[in-house]
Amino acid sequence: LLATILVYSSNDVQDGPGMCVCDVVHTPQAADEMHTPSGLNNNKMHSNKIAIARAGAVGPLVQLLRAGDIEGKTRATEALINLSTNSKNMQKCMLRAGVVEPLVQLLRDGDATGRTRAAEAVRVLAGTACNQASIVRAGAVEPLVHSLKDGEDAEKLEAAGALGALASNSHNQTLILQAGAIEPLMELLRAGNAEGKSQAAGALACLSESENENNKRLIARAGAVELLVQLLRTGTDEGKSRAVRALINLSDNNTDAATQMTQAGVVKPLVEFLRIGDAAVKTVAAQALHVLARIHRNQAIMHRAGAVAPLVHLLSTGEASGKREAAGALQVLTINNRNRTEVLRLGAVEPLVQLLTTGDDVGKTSAAGVLVNISKNNNSAMLSVVRAGAIEPLVQLLRSGPVEGKTRAAEVLQILAGNNHLAIMRAGAVEPLLQLLRTGDAAGKAQASGTLRYLAVDNRGQVIVRRAGAVEPLVHLLRTGEVEGRIGAVQALIQLSENNNNKIWVARAGAIEPLVHLLKSGDAQGKSRAAEALSLLSRNERNQVAIARTGAVDPLVHLLRFGDADGKSQAARALHTLAHANSNNQMAISRAGAIEPLVELLKGGDSDGKMRATEALITLSDNNNNKVALERLGAVDALVQLLKSGDVPGRIKAAEALQVLACNSYNQVEIVRAGALEPLVQMLKTADAAGKSLAAGTLQILASNTQNQPTMMHAGAVEPLVHMLQVQA
Repeated sequence: LLATILVYSSNDVQDGPGMCVCDVVHTPQAADEMHTPSGLNNNKMHSNKIAIARAGAVGPLVQLLRAGDIEGKTRATEALINLSTNSKNMQKCMLRAGVVEPLVQLLRDGDATGRTRAAEAVRVLAGTACNQASIVRAGAVEPLVHSLKDGEDAEKLEAAGALGALASNSHNQTLILQAGAIEPLMELLRAGNAEGKSQAAGALACLSESENENNKRLIARAGAVELLVQLLRTGTDEGKSRAVRALINLSDNNTDAATQMTQAGVVKPLVEFLRIGDAAVKTVAAQALHVLARIHRNQAIMHRAGAVAPLVHLLSTGEASGKREAAGALQVLTINNRNRTEVLRLGAVEPLVQLLTTGDDVGKTSAAGVLVNISKNNNSAMLSVVRAGAIEPLVQLLRSGPVEGKTRAAEVLQILAGNNHLAIMRAGAVEPLLQLLRTGDAAGKAQASGTLRYLAVDNRGQVIVRRAGAVEPLVHLLRTGEVEGRIGAVQALIQLSENNNNKIWVARAGAIEPLVHLLKSGDAQGKSRAAEALSLLSRNERNQVAIARTGAVDPLVHLLRFGDADGKSQAARALHTLAHANSNNQMAISRAGAIEPLVELLKGGDSDGKMRATEALITLSDNNNNKVALERLGAVDALVQLLKSGDVPGRIKAAEALQVLACNSYNQVEIVRAGALEPLVQMLKTADAAGKSLAAGTLQILASNTQNQPTMMHAGAVEPLVHMLQVQA
């Protein structure tokens, strides 16, 4: 710069007595003395800035900029640049003195040197949103774009820098693009000198740094991606850094641009930056890889390019910002199984846990996200995470982290809870989980309910979670939550309801009504889980009555008819518990038409469905009318088939059901006719003690009918029965 006597300083010039008052600069020669090496300020540095400002130089310099000849305007601009650089107070003083309009006028009608200095002044003054608005309102954008198109090299460079400085918000970015800045920026990026390319990349980075996706698409379609990737390979360090920032902005939420970048070969130089760049370059390279890795196919490309190892190294040894960005990139990369394996092999667990303790909110959240990915379905990784001491910082993140951080912490704790639920509860996780359940966003509430479910895996956990006050907010989430939250709530309530006392608390909290509502209106999973919860709750006699009164029977029968396999099985299970030792419910279930679909499930369901249907039919057979209906609908043949070909629990239930149905002579004959003797005799030979006893009891009832006795002798029942007597003796 020409004005070397006003040396750049990072310290603000403070307003002082006389500032912008005294008129000491009236001529081009006086202005020249303020920026030439032989002038007033030579070697006096920052103190001379203050002295000149306090002497009142700004006003007459602005007046000279407004009314002087070309040389005077240019020299006044240079002096103003030096006075205002790194000084917000001085910039405010200049704006109050009216510097913007004459600067814009110089941009329009100055010579090449004047336009260049005016563009530089705009760049310096555009340090605040207020200043930018004043400059844009004064019409600076159009002449700056004109300089960018048709100016000399130095003028283009400064125009690009000024436009980048003005492009701090979506409104200004759109104005600059509408004025035609993209094409000349592309040309400068393509054919400019090293500094020109760097300034063009910086301007593009600023122009694409917004939520305006259309602007990003316009820049990408103009060919910016390929040119920026080229600059990434061949530019100066500053040019490379600016190119990376522009590429990050262009690819954020823009799959096409990200794909272009990958196809242009951006991954390899980014990985190289991770290895050999300085701290700032490593950080921005990690940030770029983070954005690109959101496209699934790029994760494998980055694995092949060797990105994981330098990211883990940056996570271990980098500065705070580098560790944060490395964790962010690894969070996305570890969606890929090979990358997960590599991260674990390289020993990332300990630095991730360290980042959980020492990082900022973003870093902690990303670290928790990586731990989610590497621990899921990997017992060895879970053990490593626990041994590295992750539980306490995860609980702390759950207490005091940002919304997403709390959700990720809860997710990791859910994964770890299988063998560590007591340790997690001792670390104090239950209270912040309940707080997240009450006050979190939809995802946080759903995750909190899921983690509480896994903490309540045994009786002790169920009591602790219930006593902490989990039931009421879970029921509230069941009533008011989104789909995922309602599913999480009902699953947690199912787990809590495994405890007999908790069944009472869950019902008292009002869970039955929203469970029945979910049974009626939920999706397939919701209906199945609601039926499962109602099945558990109805094991309590009072709940059994309340559930029936709330109208659960009809939607359970509907689910039994039209649900998926799990839905049908859970509906049958719920009908079984509702009907148990309750004649009123048995009649209500029969009137609702449950017997026919139960028999159909017995005939055509999966193994669990057949067993659940059998249990329900056994319970409903307490009513003699239902026994008749069962025989009429073909239940005997279906039960005999299950007795022959079902799994062990299914065969046991089939034998039990046949024993119940063999209460009258007609059914006794029908059971034998359907072929029950052979599998019952086989049970006598091969089942466990309980199974043998059940088979013997059923055969005893069948043998009470004289028509069956010859057939039983022929079936070979006597020998195993005698053997049972000998063993018992």
